[in-house]
Amino acid sequence: MKTFLPMIICWLFSMLILPDLNGQYGQPKRLFKKGETDLLAGFGLFPTFVKDKVNQVLPPLTLRYEHRISRNYSLGLEFGHSIATTNKKDLFSDERQYRNRFYFLALRNTAHCNCENLDNWDIYGGFALGINITKIAVINGAFGPLEELYGIKPQKTQMTFHGYVGLRYACTPNLSFFGEFGYGASIIQVGIGYKL
Repeated sequence: MKTFLPMIICWLFSMLILPDLNGQYGQPKRLFKKGETDLLAGFGLFPTFVKDKVNQVLPPLTLRYEHRISRNYSLGLEFGHSIATTNKKDLFSDERQYRNRFYFLALRNTAHCNCENLDNWDIYGGFALGINITKIAVINGAFGPLEELYGIKPQKTQMTFHGYVGLRYACTPNLSFFGEFGYGASIIQVGIGYKL
């Protein structure tokens, strides 16, 4: 996994940065416009739980549905999921292992900058309002006083509001790649999109 991830990053980076030699002086592959609908799948590179010194069992994955209300505005729905494990130790007990299953569902409100002379590119940013569900299980035991001391609960549900900025490149009329910085299941994510 450690060697596979840099390969994916390099490949996506080269797809976004290298010039389009075949159609450089021809028609753009895609002009993002009103009425289009995209389905996008993302892979998190920097999980939001990294500060807790977790081991990623399932890296953050997202699935997003996005519809352009106008050329410069879209609404979307995003679902994300990740699984991580972590250890905690008390002075008077053995080390405890926890599995954290994280889910989120959010409504995305996005503004797009379709700048002239940047055909095939979509620069965007916006805000998402959603719900996070965290399910924690003790791998080597059951919930008890240690979990109460640390404030660990079997399930926690909370509303979330976060912002994001991103860049998307259409390499064919239907296929695109994106990179995004924000605060959902991952701080940085890359992925692929398909126009429906």
